[in-house]
Amino acid sequence: MNFFGTSFFSIGNNRRSASFVCLVKRSFPLRGVALWNSYEDALSFIGEAPNAEETVKAIYFNERNYDDPTNSASFRVLYFGTRAIGALMLYGHSVDIVCVNSIASIVAMGIERTRSLTLEMNVEAERHSEELRSALLDGLAHAFKTPLSTITLASSGLLAQQRFDARQARLLELINREAARLSQLTTRLLKTSHLELSRFVLREHVVDVQDLLQGTLDDCALLSAQKHVNVCIASDVTSMRCDPQLISLALVQIIDNATKYGSQEASVDISAQKGESAIVFRIHNEGSYIPFLERSKVFTRFYRSPSVEHRAVGTGLGLAIAKKAVAAHDGRILIESDIQLGTTFVVSIPASTEGNK
Repeated sequence: MNFFGTSFFSIGNNRRSASFVCLVKRSFPLRGVALWNSYEDALSFIGEAPNAEETVKAIYFNERNYDDPTNSASFRVLYFGTRAIGALMLYGHSVDIVCVNSIASIVAMGIERTRSLTLEMNVEAERHSEELRSALLDGLAHAFKTPLSTITLASSGLLAQQRFDARQARLLELINREAARLSQLTTRLLKTSHLELSRFVLREHVVDVQDLLQGTLDDCALLSAQKHVNVCIASDVTSMRCDPQLISLALVQIIDNATKYGSQEASVDISAQKGESAIVFRIHNEGSYIPFLERSKVFTRFYRSPSVEHRAVGTGLGLAIAKKAVAAHDGRILIESDIQLGTTFVVSIPASTEGNK
């Protein structure tokens, strides 16, 4: 009886339980077999299995083994460790109780092992998908860099000549500004692809918080040109230990999000305060609301809320990258959102003795 052969474990999830019952019936003198697999939330049976669904489910949920000598039937809860993962019905058999218990143990181990292998394959497939997506972002960003640099140099050169009327100069300034904006976005894409591939090493050192925020605002100046930004740093927050490039990248993504989805006339408020054991940044904007059920989803790659995706263009990458950058510091991002007051992203970075004196 080869319960753990390679061909058996290559069977897809939707056929897993059916394969188990076929193997058991073929291997033992039984008139019928029924199996409830809690992972699949499904019943599979072969041969005679009267009232199988009702009976086997009851055995699983009550966690009570049972033998019916009248019908030569046995019912067993399937355990992995102390956790119930299913239930088994052996009907019309002539095997002893020791053998019944052994069959139940083998089936339980088979179910759990198959599940573990499936999870491993899914994780590996997801890792390969992430690498492909990140490589694509990397390639696109590099491909855009050269023509954008050429456009920026050409428009800057034309502006320097000062041979154009006011309307032509404004158009050249627009070309120059948007080319610079695209160059900034491609630089962020390059950082993003490296972060997604986890090819980064934290380069932590003590930085001045005011300088960090000012550099962050400089990085997203073109994105927030139409917004008034208020910055408030608590007097007891002077420095912190972090990788400034990664933290700045995270804050840029969140500030970008706040400027795109907040009310046009409202400002963006940024503050830095000292928490119990962390430096806490709060980025607030009015006019946007994130429903409670979506507050974890917005950090998922490529997710865009149906309620706001029409308001601004985006890729759905920014907040996912911000979360990765913060998580690399063992920090957290939380969302506070009220339909009247707006939305606040709260970024907590663990404080060190060296970074906060």
